[in-house]
Amino acid sequence: LKINLNLHSLTLKFNKFQDLFSIIKYTPNLKYLNIKSNPPYEFQGQNQWSNINKIQLKQFYLTFNDMMYGTNRFFTARRIDFHQLINTITQFSSSLLCLSLNLIGCYITSSNDLPFNGIQLQQQFLQSMTQLKQFHLYALLTHDVIDIKSILTTFRNKFWFDHNWIVGMHDKYL
Repeated sequence: LKINLNLHSLTLKFNKFQDLFSIIKYTPNLKYLNIKSNPPYEFQGQNQWSNINKIQLKQFYLTFNDMMYGTNRFFTARRIDFHQLINTITQFSSSLLCLSLNLIGCYITSSNDLPFNGIQLQQQFLQSMTQLKQFHLYALLTHDVIDIKSILTTFRNKFWFDHNWIVGMHDKYL
């Protein structure tokens, strides 16, 4: 593959989340990226880009495939590797204006996991994204007993209010 300096927008479907690394290094002027992929699972190994400073993505939309209700039940017991997901996105987070994460297809079993804890989400992920104006998050809690009030309380602080990012739940959906 050759580097394409003219490509500014991509919508792709990957079998593996790690395939993102194969494409992004050939599109240094990419501003908009919409990806549908299987999630990064624990114990799959980490990936890093070289020339991180060249990545100036403005909009990133990520949807993980719905493995939970599909025909391949093997994947339902595998947990998403939030550490790898965060590390990947933070590599180009300084330029992001819009971030959308659809994690409904992921195996999330605890309300202590990252997407259901607003304080962790803020401190470990969003706080460093100073340019971010729009944030969309969709997630499903699969097995935990849910205390909606307790979960939503973690999203009610100055950070969330200052950004005007309102979070709500319906049943087990965030």
